[in-house]
Amino acid sequence: MIVLEKTAFTLKQWVCLLISSLTLVGHFILVKAELEISGRDSWLSVLVSIPVGCFIGGMVLFIRSRINQRDEFHNKDTLSKKIIMIVFVFYFLIAAIAALVNLQQFIVTVFLPETPKWAIGLAFIFLVVFSIHKSLRSVGNLAVLFVCLSFITGSGMSLGLMEMKQYSQILPVLADGWTSVWLGGILYLSMWTELTAFLFIPVTLGSTKKGVYGIFTVILFVSILSIVSLISIIALFDYPLVEKLDYPMHNAVKMARFGFFQRVDIYSMYVMTVSSFLRIYLLQLAACQALSRLLILQSYKKFVIPVSVMTYIGSILWFWDNQVYERFTKVFYGYGFLLLIFALVLAYHKKSKPN
Repeated sequence: MIVLEKTAFTLKQWVCLLISSLTLVGHFILVKAELEISGRDSWLSVLVSIPVGCFIGGMVLFIRSRINQRDEFHNKDTLSKKIIMIVFVFYFLIAAIAALVNLQQFIVTVFLPETPKWAIGLAFIFLVVFSIHKSLRSVGNLAVLFVCLSFITGSGMSLGLMEMKQYSQILPVLADGWTSVWLGGILYLSMWTELTAFLFIPVTLGSTKKGVYGIFTVILFVSILSIVSLISIIALFDYPLVEKLDYPMHNAVKMARFGFFQRVDIYSMYVMTVSSFLRIYLLQLAACQALSRLLILQSYKKFVIPVSVMTYIGSILWFWDNQVYERFTKVFYGYGFLLLIFALVLAYHKKSKPN
């Protein structure tokens, strides 16, 4: 197995890191777009994406083994492989920028309204740079602790709101047919392609079988959380109201208006903040690893500061308006499955000549 640094994530840390990152996408970022596309049947979109997600997860494991068996890191890349690597770098970089913007908007909206977004972004970028330089295992342990705490507190909060939910709001099922369900499933198909970050993250799997169990655990956990989130929003706020609202789970104004904020403010604060940090960390680490392979360098840490600077500048200059960010989310995740095609091309590229 190719590991660019002596340290690597354990299987448990890697699973929790992916859960933290993908949960932010499925549990927060995609919810508004998913409800607009699939409506009451949005939870079905998640269900239909699960088999495809499992297939993608298996392909990612296979692709990683092919890359490692060829020892591609030590061989010169052809022009086509360099282009593919550049696409990966830009994808991870853009996704990191979007995650940082999402975090800035949440913090300003919920508990630091007078703090400028650039200051919030700068603080978190410094934290990411420090964490990448210090130790992979430290962040991995944070991810494990975060997932355990989130599961306990999230389950308790969900049970506490049971009396307020009217699950009849998700009926009738398939009132608009299957078309909207399949279209909504594309968003989650795109989310699963982010498992390709695994191609560039140093992980000690132990065995292929353990890797399969790990990646399927990620898919199952994230799918359940996404389904619960979509059903709960409709059951709690009523579907006609959900159609008119911005995503209520991380908008303090909407939550306070419906007496919901007091119940989830602390939960949403720490979940959004920590999961956003872990997602930005994972994406920037993947981008740096991809750059080191692209340029045939032994260490990825030379790219940490340049990648972090680009992420920060992009978050300040790119998404200046919330509508721009929402349009970007639909386009980015609507075509994100193309990333898997690039991964397949990389995996099945012509074998390097033996030394």
